[in-house]
Parts: sequence; structure tokens; C-alpha cells
Amino acid sequence: MNTTVRTPEHPMAFTSVEFWLGAWTAWGLFLAFLPALIIISSLPELFTPSAGFIVVAIIYGLVIGGFVSLVAMLVFSPLAWLLGYCLRRTADRWIHVLAFTTLGAAVGFVTFAAWTLLAYAQITDALISWPNWSYAAGSAVAVALGWWRASRRALERDDLRSEYPPTRLNAFLRRSDGDAQFEDFALDS
Repeated sequence: MNTTVRTPEHPMAFTSVEFWLGAWTAWGLFLAFLPALIIISSLPELFTPSAGFIVVAIIYGLVIGGFVSLVAMLVFSPLAWLLGYCLRRTADRWIHVLAFTTLGAAVGFVTFAAWTLLAYAQITDALISWPNWSYAAGSAVAVALGWWRASRRALERDDLRSEYPPTRLNAFLRRSDGDAQFEDFALDS
């Protein structure tokens, strides 16, 4: 009784739980990178007398950037799902990393360009500004790392399942719900 969705024909198939784990991880990583991205995008103003604004920019940036990046994650998730679906037959993880890095860069660039257009109505700032490229780079790294963590965890769970024979007890203990580890710990105690 194999409970994984991965097969020899589809070695990188994924479940919806695994997909959303990657998406939420990517969003969380982007929020973790956001203060550094705000500082990088503010480098020209960093060495001026008004450099104290960086703290305020980080606070507002986390609130606004958190909301905007959450909306971007939800809007672009179908595209990420489609990319993963198209790559499910490809076992080479580096191809996946490259594909999701590219997707993350595109999402970061489009999201920040749209934000700049809505906020300032300037097409040149939206397309060629230094902050746009820094946010695209941060988004690229966050999406790639989110995919990497989710895929690594899914493949490790597959390895764990293959170590135990498919008995009724192991099938019960190793089911794919989110709190299985907590329940396993409670049963082992």
C-alpha cells in the first residue's frame, strides 16, 4: 500500500497539501527577506541626513508588502500549480529550481511593477527602477526555496513510508494529515 502520488512515470507529482506548503513557505521567506529588500532598494537615500526613515519604511513595508505579496501569491498560485504539473515527469530537481526561480522573478517583477504603476502612474519607474529588480530577485529566491523545502519534505516522507512495511498500524500512523507527527508522538509516549 503506497500512499504517495509519485510514480516512476511522474516522479515529481505533488498533492495540494504539498503545493500549499511550498506556496506558504515562499510567502513567509519573502516576508523574511523584505526588510533587507527595503534597505537595498533604499541604498541611495541610506547615506543622507534623512536615513532614519528606513525604520519607518521597514515597518510600513512589512504591512503593505505582506498584504501585496499575499495577494500576489494567491493570484499567481494557479500558474505555479501549472508549472509544477508540467514538470511532474522531470526528475531532475535543478530543472525545477531553475523553473521556479524564473517564475518567482517574473512574479516579483510584475507585482512590483503593477504596484508602482498603481501608486505613482509612471511606466518608466515601474519597468526600470532599481527597487523593482531587487524585489524580483527576492521573490525569485523565496519561490525557489519554498519549492525546494516542500519537495524535499515530500520526498523525505516518501522515503520514510518506504522504510516501514505497509501494515494497518503504520498506515494509520503515517497518514498524510498535518498533525500526524503530533499524534505519533502522543502514541509513542
